[in-house]
Amino acid sequence: MQRETPYVSLRKLFRKNNAEAKELTRYIFEKSDSITMWIIGLSFGSMGVLVATLKDINKYLSTGEVKTVFLFLFLGALFGILYRIFYLWYYTLMDVALRHTDYRLSEDQHMDIDSDLDGEETFKELIRLNSQFEDLTHLKALYDDGDEEIRTLLYNDMVTFYKTNTAWAKKMFDLTIELVADIYNENLGLNKKHFDLNRKPSFNRMAIAKWGCFVLYLAFMFSFLFAFGYFMYVVKIPTN
Repeated sequence: MQRETPYVSLRKLFRKNNAEAKELTRYIFEKSDSITMWIIGLSFGSMGVLVATLKDINKYLSTGEVKTVFLFLFLGALFGILYRIFYLWYYTLMDVALRHTDYRLSEDQHMDIDSDLDGEETFKELIRLNSQFEDLTHLKALYDDGDEEIRTLLYNDMVTFYKTNTAWAKKMFDLTIELVADIYNENLGLNKKHFDLNRKPSFNRMAIAKWGCFVLYLAFMFSFLFAFGYFMYVVKIPTN
């Protein structure tokens, strides 16, 4: 059985890894989000109880202690909300980066849109390059049998043919991307810059979003646990 070349198999492998990484990121958010929302709801509910029973709660806690518990409950809820915002931002940036990577690793092939040649191509290589536009293999015999003048003429014609067709393909490529960008912009309000395939993902913003998530989640959990622990530590339970 014929095996795939390393070029093809490795591209498939990394595209599969990208899909798994994106799915893992989404899974982590879904699981952590359910805990986050539960704690945020509990924090707001606890603040409501503190406000509603302030007179009664003063039997067990001083005003300063109530304010401390209330403050850390509020901070916990605030950090939790900010964490969700940062994580959604990080997920969006990650999605864009993975889509850009998948495009670069795509197995789908289209006509060349880069007309640059180094000038060292053989006539056989030019036939191969132009085969994506038209089958010109019949010119190989004419080139081999021709004199220097015929060979030079055929070679230059092949170069011109390649550059003309790649320029046309580039124009069609740009028009298609522009059309897709316009459709998404009109229907979903997406900025056209998202469809710029030459636009590099912002690694600085991804790093900020990732570390922001980490710091905010730690602050979120610490604030809530501190408020709960502080309440249990300072509350004065009557003995009679």
